[in-house]
Amino acid sequence: MASTPTFNKESSACVNKGLEEGNKEVFNTSNQFMGISKLVAGNSLVLLCVTYLSSRVLPSLLVLPLLQSTIVGFLVATCSHPTINYTHLFGKSETGIIPWWSYLLFYPYISLAQGYVYARRKKAINTTREPPYSEVSEGIFVGSWPHEPQHIPNGHPAIVDCTCELPKSECLKGLPYLCIPIWDSRSPTLEDITRAVTWAAQMRQKGRPIFVHCAFGA
Repeated sequence: MASTPTFNKESSACVNKGLEEGNKEVFNTSNQFMGISKLVAGNSLVLLCVTYLSSRVLPSLLVLPLLQSTIVGFLVATCSHPTINYTHLFGKSETGIIPWWSYLLFYPYISLAQGYVYARRKKAINTTREPPYSEVSEGIFVGSWPHEPQHIPNGHPAIVDCTCELPKSECLKGLPYLCIPIWDSRSPTLEDITRAVTWAAQMRQKGRPIFVHCAFGA
């Protein structure tokens, strides 16, 4: 019978490393776009101008979706700002569920985020053969948002989800799961890291590997 792995300081450091590696691509995005808040705010300003011009020639009913998208964009830009960093805007729970009212109110951003992540992952797999996950230490994996079974490491891993705008995928059904909501281009708080490591420690003691994922992976 295989021995149950113990969770010591070295194992804790490995999980912590997984969280850091899982956000490396996010930090690169931050350097390139000066953070999600400025990126979304800039796009929202453009969309505001489009909304205003459209309101002069289109019926109000057709302008409302543009107005909703603009408001949602400014909300995201505000909540993702480093001085605010409010990660519960979409109401995503620790079990990865985004409530129906959030889809109704924030569908412009949620649907765009999911579509972009899905398309980027498909492109990465088809063009560069980039793997959906990588092992950073024994039993510790980091990767991108998994939306297909082959995107998940073997061994029935415990999942640490570091996204706030992407729901728990159906392919994760039945696996231990914890959501630590984080905005793109932002890092987890010390409290979030402590909670994730404590939970991962319990999962490692049960013999499960750990899979930490953000939106795009490391």
